[in-house]
Amino acid sequence: MTVTLLCPGPSLSRFPGTKNLTIAVNRACLNKQVGPSYATTLGKVSGFRCDWWACSDYPMIRDYEALCRPALFTNGNTRTDITGKFSYLFSEILAKEELYEDFNQHKIPWTLYTATSALVLAAHLGATEIEVWGADFTGVADWDGHEYQWQGNEAWRTRGGDKWDGQVKNWAETCKALRARGIQIIR
Repeated sequence: MTVTLLCPGPSLSRFPGTKNLTIAVNRACLNKQVGPSYATTLGKVSGFRCDWWACSDYPMIRDYEALCRPALFTNGNTRTDITGKFSYLFSEILAKEELYEDFNQHKIPWTLYTATSALVLAAHLGATEIEVWGADFTGVADWDGHEYQWQGNEAWRTRGGDKWDGQVKNWAETCKALRARGIQIIR
């Protein structure tokens, strides 16, 4: 089975759509930001459905609306935080911790980044092939030009130099472990 993984990097703007099971990472599947000063619909990708939304950032889950009532892949603390508040927005909620036993034998910190967590989710869901869009690991802006601010930090503080270096290394290690399981990753 082919699973399509949508990450929010600049190349996501060229995503043509798919009928595959789709996992969106962070802002990649969002319809609109619903926080106090936002009322705009996001651009091109907002028209694509996602079956799973990989997001561990409680403020993002709180402040954005995901399309199509997807299943949510998050961490245990965030699942606890949204239960009873926002859980009705999701068809299912799965915590990363539930996959530890099966995927921790490689001793790779795949839970450190949402994109690598989404790769592991794809494997868990039965992917034999993972088609990846938007995993660019460069620059500070997302596919739509938006510079997401994480925990009050400007994007350039969290998306540059050694931050990208760490994520690229983690991505490569996770992909290597998944390839060892026979899963093909296409970027």
